[in-house]
Amino acid sequence: MLNKNVFAMKKAICHNEMIDIIIDLQERGFDHDFILDHENIRCLQYDEMIAPDDFEILETHLCADNLHIKGNYILYGIQLRNYNIKGILMSSHKSYNYGLSLHLWQKFNNEIVKGFNGLQPIM
Repeated sequence: MLNKNVFAMKKAICHNEMIDIIIDLQERGFDHDFILDHENIRCLQYDEMIAPDDFEILETHLCADNLHIKGNYILYGIQLRNYNIKGILMSSHKSYNYGLSLHLWQKFNNEIVKGFNGLQPIM
C-alpha cells in the first residue's frame, strides 16, 4: 500500500517543477496565457480566439506524476504566427477528452508524438 505522504510529496515536487517551468517561460517572453476552447485556443489577456493554423508550439514540457495519470500535465510554449505574442498553455490529460475539434486535437497530438523523444520530463 502506498503511503499518502509519499504521494503528497511527489505531487508537490511536480507542482514545484511546473512553477519553475512557468517562471522560466515567462522570463523568456512567454507572457500571455492560453486555454483550450473547443475548436481554438483562447488568449486570456485579449479574450481572442486563435485558430489552430494561427499559432505554433515552440516548446513542450511534461510534468508526469508517475503515481497517478490525473497528475500529468503538459505545458506548451505558444507563439502566434502573425503577431509577436508568446504565451503558455497548460493542459491535463482530461483536456483532450472533451469538446476539442479534430484539427486542434491533431495539432497538439502531433506535437506530443513528434516530441516524445524531445519531451522534457519533470519527474
